Amino acid sequence: MKSSNIVFFLVFLFGVFSVQLVRAQSDSHCGAEDVFLLESQKDESLSSKRYQYETKISNDALQLLNAENAGTSKIIPVVVHVIHEYGPENISKAQILDQIRILNEDFRRTNADTVNTPSAFLPVAADCNIEFKLATIDPNGNCTDGIVRVYSPLTNSSIADGAMVKALSRWPNDKYLNYWVVRTITGGILGYATFPGGNDNVDGIVCGHNYTGSIGTAFFGAYNLGRTATHEVGHWLSLRHIWGDSNCGDDLVADTPTAAGSNFGCLTYPHVSCNNGPNGDMFMNYMDYSDDVCFNIFTSGQSARMNATLNDPTSGRNNLWTQANLIATGTDGTSPGACNLIADISNIEQMICSGDSISFIDMTWNGDVDTWSWSFPGGTPASSSAQNPIIYYNTPGIYNVSLTVTNAAGSDSISRQNLVVVRNSPAQFTVPYTEDFDAAIIGSVPTDYLVSNVAGLNTWQVTDIASVSGSNSIFINNLNNNVDGEDELITATFDLSNVSGTMMSFDLAYATRSSSSTDRFKVFASNDCGKTWGLRYTKSGAALSTAGIVTSTFVPVAGDWRQELVHLST
Repeated sequence: MKSSNIVFFLVFLFGVFSVQLVRAQSDSHCGAEDVFLLESQKDESLSSKRYQYETKISNDALQLLNAENAGTSKIIPVVVHVIHEYGPENISKAQILDQIRILNEDFRRTNADTVNTPSAFLPVAADCNIEFKLATIDPNGNCTDGIVRVYSPLTNSSIADGAMVKALSRWPNDKYLNYWVVRTITGGILGYATFPGGNDNVDGIVCGHNYTGSIGTAFFGAYNLGRTATHEVGHWLSLRHIWGDSNCGDDLVADTPTAAGSNFGCLTYPHVSCNNGPNGDMFMNYMDYSDDVCFNIFTSGQSARMNATLNDPTSGRNNLWTQANLIATGTDGTSPGACNLIADISNIEQMICSGDSISFIDMTWNGDVDTWSWSFPGGTPASSSAQNPIIYYNTPGIYNVSLTVTNAAGSDSISRQNLVVVRNSPAQFTVPYTEDFDAAIIGSVPTDYLVSNVAGLNTWQVTDIASVSGSNSIFINNLNNNVDGEDELITATFDLSNVSGTMMSFDLAYATRSSSSTDRFKVFASNDCGKTWGLRYTKSGAALSTAGIVTSTFVPVAGDWRQELVHLST
């Protein structure tokens, strides 16, 4: 391996053991039934309540079937909570508005692909008379664009973590449909929803960012037309999967054909199962599992069931579309004024070589910005009025970044400390090189090294309580870290331009605190001062341990150390 600059990145990832409470089937796109099972474990009466509720809704739907699909539509105020780590899951307002458009087209049957509905099913194809609007007034009466953005690692979570995800940001479910956007849901789940009658604190729908809308991060794949949200809102309005979640089961809707199970891909009509010929499965129904491009229909029976749900007080559904609530949430058609902005820029550390540039992205939300005022100490230029400026850094160091945004409602500012790290170019050191930490200050790290500790927990520091040779070593006291997190130790830069087949060795001592410890140690290398990294070494659990299980403070002795060898060129 030859490079003019290389820097090593040592990462210690510590985790807390947890138990997955619900299964995630490999063929399941939707987690609504899993959510119900999980909630039933917490409330044993929920199953009987659901049966009673669904019986009532079925009876109410029969009464509505011939009358409800005419007249004024029901408008549902929506708030979208974007849970993110400043990655692609922090989707744009445009992508969210695109999803709202799709919901309205699907529920009002104005979507262009209605022409693909088989003629045999056209007599039951329904305009559900249900519409969706982003709220313009929040629960406190303040101006909003209907979008809340929250930074949290819970953007990667399971259905079992749903209550924690939703606790990050939630508006009253009798006034708003809560829609959470996340990066990933464990088990290949695209989205999940709650049925009416459950815990109000978790009421709403959750979708992956790449299954929200049809633009932005949802541009690729079979589920890129925003129909995941259409499907989940169907559950939220009492619809079951079209196959009744069992072989030839009952979805409690009379005009949807019985089906043997979920359908995938885009089948050719007719697809017969459960003796449902000649027309076969309604695989183009939004409550199946087909590809987004194949969906195009809700039925009159489904529409009646959803409207009956919106007429029922369970979970406050009947309050959502009242005129009083539309006024309270700003979805009554009045034009909102400018909202108070919330300035934001990524908190992800930017690491570059001296002389390189960084493209900064404005992530302000809750309104439209009129002017931007950036400050870049150590950068060129040192200030900018552009929305997304490009700034050069010529001098090694660690720098702050500040942003002030303004509109008719006022201004807001944010400052990110130590956001920019500029490394030496050319490199600081040549090889061979040895670091024994003896020259470093106890409780700190060598002056040429950096520590990244986003979680703010115990992190890397030099100590004199143990060493292989000399007096010092560098360590993490992880005994009392009780939450997941990462601690990063970043070395100085090295010139490897005149060597090849470079290797790095280090001595380590590690003890697990239990047999279920999920701690992991990784070594990365970079040849562009930290812009990109390549994994060179990783170990965890018993493979990482040198001293077995230690339930108290671990102080290694001579026999607890092991030397590791890392090939930097692979």
